[in-house]
Amino acid sequence: MSDQAVAPNVVNNSVGTFTEAAEAPKPSRKSEWFKAKRHTITLPSGTSVEIELPNLPALIKGGAVPNELLDAAIGAGPDTEVTREMIEQQADFYSYLVSVTVKDPSVAPEEVEQLPYEDVEMIAQFALRQRDMDAVYRHMSGLEKVSSFRRFRRLDGRDSAALDV
Repeated sequence: MSDQAVAPNVVNNSVGTFTEAAEAPKPSRKSEWFKAKRHTITLPSGTSVEIELPNLPALIKGGAVPNELLDAAIGAGPDTEVTREMIEQQADFYSYLVSVTVKDPSVAPEEVEQLPYEDVEMIAQFALRQRDMDAVYRHMSGLEKVSSFRRFRRLDGRDSAALDV
């Protein structure tokens, strides 16, 4: 089936019917850009929190990551034998990551072990850039509202496997 226009800025093709942007977006103001670093996400427990993705290289370079957590921060290679000490370091690193990532409500590293582990794991995945969709399949920056992103992620309900992140 070839692409055919249904209405102005609406295209119907083999992928589906979608609305194309009428014009290129205008550049954002710097103040809006600075605010864009905060994201509200929903965690597996149903709790919503506000996060900022940490700049890990800057934190490490600036000495903000405690030395005993650097190995866990950098990660073990594929040939590294995993030890009990490495697992404990990873747990401590996750506690650190959650404390620097979650902005509202603020969480101290020593409080993290009281949180649901699946929430801790998801926050760490956001901080480590391993995921961009929250527990209710919202993109952390709101891209699920953009038609081209919805097509790319197949968020039109036709392919539920595409939602597995």
